[in-house]
Amino acid sequence: LMQYIPGVARKVEYEKRFGSHLVPEGKRKKKSGGDPSSPMGNHDFLSYSIEQMLLAGMNDREAENVRLIVDTVTGRMPRSDHALAATLNYVHAYGSMAILPRAVLSSIAEPMTAAVQTGNVLDGFKLLNMTIGEAFASIGTDTMKERRQYYRQLGNILGVIDLPESGEIIANRVGGTVEESSKIAKGMGRFFYRTGLVSLTNAQRRSGMRVGIQYLIELGKQYTNPASDKMKDRAVEALRDFGVASGDIDQFAEYAANLKKDAKGMYDIDLIMDKSGELTDMGEILATAVRRFTDQTIQDPKSIDRPAYAERPMGRIVWGIQSFISAFTRNILLFSAKKVQREYKNRGFFAGSEMAMKTIAPLAILFAAHTAVSSLREYLLNRDQWETEDDEDKLKV
Repeated sequence: LMQYIPGVARKVEYEKRFGSHLVPEGKRKKKSGGDPSSPMGNHDFLSYSIEQMLLAGMNDREAENVRLIVDTVTGRMPRSDHALAATLNYVHAYGSMAILPRAVLSSIAEPMTAAVQTGNVLDGFKLLNMTIGEAFASIGTDTMKERRQYYRQLGNILGVIDLPESGEIIANRVGGTVEESSKIAKGMGRFFYRTGLVSLTNAQRRSGMRVGIQYLIELGKQYTNPASDKMKDRAVEALRDFGVASGDIDQFAEYAANLKKDAKGMYDIDLIMDKSGELTDMGEILATAVRRFTDQTIQDPKSIDRPAYAERPMGRIVWGIQSFISAFTRNILLFSAKKVQREYKNRGFFAGSEMAMKTIAPLAILFAAHTAVSSLREYLLNRDQWETEDDEDKLKV
């Protein structure tokens, strides 16, 4: 099941994005001289697109690189099962487990990343507060317990949290899952669960989901009732950043602006999914936007964040924990730089400078929070080195 269920999910998602139903009518038959890997037969959308690239003049090597990227990102690359690959997978798995026990403390400040996404420092503290609140909800009021259960269910519905049994998000942070061996995958999942990493990460991601939904509601209101044309344009850009297509922005902004909580702090689930258990049209867009916000706040590195070679057994050992660093660079640092650059380009020097200042403050708070947590971790878990550094006056600010 650990291999079968992800495999089926990948197949379904691949068909959504690259299935033959996306090929223009009358174009499904492959042409000779088109796709070099299989010149006869019928197209799916990937082979059709590659054929069109080749017919337009792209050389074979570049076309094959496109195919390699898509197959790698969608998990369709053949798996290595020879003895050396199996040995390297064990080295990667047990090496990761050896260096990660302290990672629980290291990730405590990660919720502050939300401030970078929204531009509001208070959102980072709000996410951190919600994460802490989850830990004490079991001893709180009945309403607190009901609200925690509701958001756990909503997190499952929107797809923002990880299965405790698999721990795939944590595995992605240390170089990716080892799907060649269900034994290794199960062992790593059990380790991540027992150290508290999965529980903490899921609590952070559920809290990130809540902040993300509220941010999308604010963007919807900013779009439907803007204080100025500039504010409306910024709302459009932010919604696009979170995966809302241009043609859906009007309807989704209206939908988001009218999402309201009840007296217990919960949203009407009928606005998100229908009675058959399927997400509504707007619920599907909401799920995409919330997942993207959550992934960019509490990092879930994907294959696209890693070099292609990092998907192989030796590559996992070489790149390892750098998967998290790559995702953070892409989702936080580059994303912030691109927002500022876009503001300079679209609205001029003063608006760009305003956006730069609005971006610097959350980044500074995030840096300070991680510095404080790292210092606390070293003080608690590496006291001998701390005292040595202190004796040598290396801890002075």
